[in-house]
Amino acid sequence: MTTIGSVMFMYIFHVTILIPYLMKNRKPFDLKKIIIAYDVLLVAINAYFWFYALGHIADMWDFRNPKTDTSDKAIQFINTAHLYYLSKLIDLLDTYFMALKKKNSHISVLHVWHHVSVPAAGWAYMKYNPYMPTEYMFPLLNGFIHVVMYGYYALAALGPQYQKYLWWKKYITQMQLIQMTIAFVWFNLVYLKSTDIPAGYHASNIGNATALFLLFLNFYIQAYRKENKQIKAQ
Repeated sequence: MTTIGSVMFMYIFHVTILIPYLMKNRKPFDLKKIIIAYDVLLVAINAYFWFYALGHIADMWDFRNPKTDTSDKAIQFINTAHLYYLSKLIDLLDTYFMALKKKNSHISVLHVWHHVSVPAAGWAYMKYNPYMPTEYMFPLLNGFIHVVMYGYYALAALGPQYQKYLWWKKYITQMQLIQMTIAFVWFNLVYLKSTDIPAGYHASNIGNATALFLLFLNFYIQAYRKENKQIKAQ
């Protein structure tokens, strides 16, 4: 098993089995201050990578895979991409916080799949095509959404007095759906235009974008159908 495979296995085991078992007869942890600091940190991290990708938006249309490029620009890109995908491992902590707060209902298939598939995709990217600038698309989309999302989480963690400022929650899910639609189209475009990259790599990216779109769509329908029913009942 690869290192990333071991990390993902332990993550799933911890948040779905071990921690819920250990917390069964314990009170939930009060992690408010830690969570706020964590959310603010992730806003900053994702903002950095989003601005970096924004500055290289023209480069992402380069569909070549120059595996022997040793220019300073290529090395900087590889190092930044590596750091970006390593930062996705930090995202795993929010599931641990949920488990320690006994918010097990929040640890859904969508949540776990999302947190597992992104670091796995990052590992595959660094293994098969680390020189390919098309990957600027990911922090461009995902970085922006995560700035908004973790900004929302930080406000929500401050307490119920801030609920009136959180009316835009459903728009985050809509943004995720748009992101997955763009990702699906983009991965197909990369598949058609790129060379020397295993077909399985393309298939996993396209398949993951499809799976995440369907999971986010199901969440959106279930969450906001229930919300509409509650509004009508009032």
